[in-house]
Amino acid sequence: MTEQEAFHHISPGHVARLKERIAAAASLAGRRPEEITLLAVSKRQSAEAIAEALRLGISQFGENYVAEAEEKQQALAIFPG
Repeated sequence: MTEQEAFHHISPGHVARLKERIAAAASLAGRRPEEITLLAVSKRQSAEAIAEALRLGISQFGENYVAEAEEKQQALAIFPG
C-alpha cells in the first residue's frame, strides 16, 4: 500500500492506535498526551480523504503548498475551525 493509499484507508481503529502510541511515548518522556499534537500530512490527499480524517478526530494537517492548502480549506469550509 502506498503512502497516498494509506491515508484513504484510515479507520477509527487506526486513529485509536495512533493515540495510544502517542500516549505511551508521552508517558516515557514524562509528558501528558494532551501536550502532543498529531499532525497529519495531507500533501497529495483529496479533500474527501481529509474530510474523513476530520470526522475521525484528526484536526491538524500539514500541506507543502499554500495554493493546495487554500483549495482544500475552501472545499472543507463546512468543518468548523
